[in-house]
Amino acid sequence: MPVPGDSDVTVSYDFLLQLEEEGEEWYRPEGSRERVRVSDMLDGVESSDRRIQRRQVKVADLREQTMAKLHAFLSYCHDDSRKVAQLREDLIAAGQEI
Repeated sequence: MPVPGDSDVTVSYDFLLQLEEEGEEWYRPEGSRERVRVSDMLDGVESSDRRIQRRQVKVADLREQTMAKLHAFLSYCHDDSRKVAQLREDLIAAGQEI
């Protein structure tokens, strides 16, 4: 993305998204004399609400993929059987395969 006021300087959209996720408010691109507000640069392409929504979908998809790939094996002492039964029910309710 071209930096406003510095058409010779560009910044990667993905890099700006990374800065936003890290909580960086301002950034001075290499070769630029001016700092730019990260959110202003990103808002020129996509609204902050849309970016938040896209990240939430991405996280939900990642959780779903991770849960689908995992299998749990429970090994326990007979004395802990009541606690383990509750743990097993909680894992199943969360979508975990036992």
